Amino acid sequence: MGGDIYLLVVQICSTIKKHLYRKILFRGGMIEEELRELGFTDNEVKVYIGLLRIGRGKAGRVAKECSLERTSTYNALKKLQEKGLVSYVIEANRKVFAVADPVKILDMLKEQEER
Repeated sequence: MGGDIYLLVVQICSTIKKHLYRKILFRGGMIEEELRELGFTDNEVKVYIGLLRIGRGKAGRVAKECSLERTSTYNALKKLQEKGLVSYVIEANRKVFAVADPVKILDMLKEQEER
């Protein structure tokens, strides 16, 4: 029974995450401007939105998705990691990057609105 509840909670959280990702992605150009207002550089905005689109990927794939050089992509990924918005796992001795829980960015936007 405990396992069933756990699976249900995981499923609900997954559904909420998908909804939040869509909310961020489909706000049009507004999200880009809001990220800049939060202090994001243009490259950080491109990388964050690019990772939202592809879900997860190696730096080369992220760079291609964002039309950036890999060095610029790595710099933006590092800054986004410092902000807690991107994480990575090691797979086959390579870093695979992913956007952290989108609730974090929504909290940052909400905090900005309250100021």
